[in-house]
Amino acid sequence: WILLGFAWVVSLALGLSGFAIFAVENGHAWTPGDILYRTLQLVTMNSGAVDGKVNWMLDASRFLLPLLTAYTVLQALMHLFLEQSQKLRLRRMRNHVVICGMGRKGSRLAQELLSHGRQVVIIEKEPKQENVEVFQQAGAIVLDGDATNQDVLVSARILHARNLVCLLGNDSENLQTAYQAYQLSRVRKAGKLTTIIHLSAIDLLNLIRGSELSAEPGVPFELETFNPYERTARMLLQDNPGWREDSSAKDIPGSLLVIGLGRLGEHLVIQAGY
Repeated sequence: WILLGFAWVVSLALGLSGFAIFAVENGHAWTPGDILYRTLQLVTMNSGAVDGKVNWMLDASRFLLPLLTAYTVLQALMHLFLEQSQKLRLRRMRNHVVICGMGRKGSRLAQELLSHGRQVVIIEKEPKQENVEVFQQAGAIVLDGDATNQDVLVSARILHARNLVCLLGNDSENLQTAYQAYQLSRVRKAGKLTTIIHLSAIDLLNLIRGSELSAEPGVPFELETFNPYERTARMLLQDNPGWREDSSAKDIPGSLLVIGLGRLGEHLVIQAGY
């Protein structure tokens, strides 16, 4: 669209300059309004047939503007068709996965689900057009909006989805999205919504795991949490022969040296203690 807009500006400039030079060379006393009017008429090929010597700028504009008009209309119709077909697909979706966030984790998860034939709806605030096209070609539906907004979740047909995965930029946004989905699930008529949220803070992770958010009877909603550092630490220890559950006491290392107490280091210490 940026290139198309630039082409329109260049073509209109050529038309204005071309008609101005044509008027001088052929002795026409055209006002700026006359030149602008004739240039705009080139869009519908109504003013290009003139008597006299035609300069190269006017000649180029006589062909470029009608072609740009046809191309712009075609692009607009294609965009409208894709938008309407996406809405039609959304209306028919059942048991799909709604992914909030098109970052690294969200993109990888969407690609994996699509490769297994799952229906995927992605919610991202102001997504990059190149990313949207990639996922649309793969079969996903991408919605531009704030996942913490109930209306956006409803437009993603959250009441008919099987899973909601919250992979937004921070813990508070993920929790807010999960809470909105929980409130919407109160009027859900069929099936249960399993919501999976990514949380980075350990204390918050433990707090939510002990929450009664998913324990209220009658609400078809289940909440699951995950932390990549916790799972990575667990896998690192379980893959070590000396730390497996079936290891004998003599195989278990007597000590563990952790260099760096970042998020992964902290979880390594906790898992080793367990």
